[in-house]
Amino acid sequence: MIKIQEHRLFKKYIYKLSAKQRVLFIQRLEILKTNPKHPLLKIHRLKGKLNFFYAFSLGGDLRVRFKWIDKNTIRLYKIGTHNQVY
Repeated sequence: MIKIQEHRLFKKYIYKLSAKQRVLFIQRLEILKTNPKHPLLKIHRLKGKLNFFYAFSLGGDLRVRFKWIDKNTIRLYKIGTHNQVY
């Protein structure tokens, strides 16, 4: 089981989501906790200045940027559209 941490500013991005997007986020987070390699998440490493981060998809244009802290822990940094996260 993967442990989830949130960056101190992460909650402000959650409040900007619609109720439907929040439900989708919670569903995908549960998948991430139990199976981080699930193909629905489309996890990928970012490039350039953000190459220390990874992202997973919530569907459509929504993404979550995160970083692996260790092999069992991730920290969530930002959630939003493709342009907002990258």
